[in-house]
Amino acid sequence: MPDVAIRQAVDEDAERIVEIWIGLMDYHRDLDDHFNRRSDGHVQFDDFLRTNISSESSIVLVATVDGSIVGYTMAQDMEYPPVFEVKRYCFITDIMIVDGHRGSGIGSNLVSAVRDWASERGLTRAEVNVHAFNEMGLSFWRSMGFFQHTARMRSEIDPGR
Repeated sequence: MPDVAIRQAVDEDAERIVEIWIGLMDYHRDLDDHFNRRSDGHVQFDDFLRTNISSESSIVLVATVDGSIVGYTMAQDMEYPPVFEVKRYCFITDIMIVDGHRGSGIGSNLVSAVRDWASERGLTRAEVNVHAFNEMGLSFWRSMGFFQHTARMRSEIDPGR
């Protein structure tokens, strides 16, 4: 069995994480053209990623196998509107494991590490957006104990209307 490690990302990891993110976006694009990324999307994501790597209210984790990054996740300490009793929550923005390493428990290990981070911050809830057509993602998140609590819907608007 390969040597798997989960660690906090550093700036030097950004290039590889961006490569994996491109795979994440392309996977979702194949499910729904909503996820078509701009030609400079990777540059924008790199900026977003580096901001989160250095942020006190975010965490970016990488999974390595024998020293090579094979997956990542990113989460943020978020606030609900002030009308709710629970004030803050952990929002998992991304998770992706490269082909050949999926199904090996790496994703579960990344989610567990995010939960530990959230718990240390006093957060008692985690949320994630999962695309309705992403059967692999839905199955994974259900196996992690997540359940559907809202349905986000979309409508295209005709600009000539």
